[in-house]
Amino acid sequence: MTNDLKKVLIRKIEEMNCLDRMDLLNKYASFAEDTYCHFSHDKINSVISKIVLYKFDRNALIAGLMKGEPIVDAPGCRLSDFLIAELDWI
Repeated sequence: MTNDLKKVLIRKIEEMNCLDRMDLLNKYASFAEDTYCHFSHDKINSVISKIVLYKFDRNALIAGLMKGEPIVDAPGCRLSDFLIAELDWI
């Protein structure tokens, strides 16, 4: 992801209200579930914990995006790819 795209994505996340952010992350959890349900038990717990954290903590979500944390590290299931596709107005 380019720096310009990352900046725009973070700005859009900052502008979202809590409910919109929670809905978006619920949608991401459902979207990526087919992939992460095949992970080890510990990895599944890690993915779910990260999604829940990001639902309730905007700053943690932004920090994760800045670091490039994928949550589900599989092609097509990375958080930044999902957000870019979902927030098609970027």
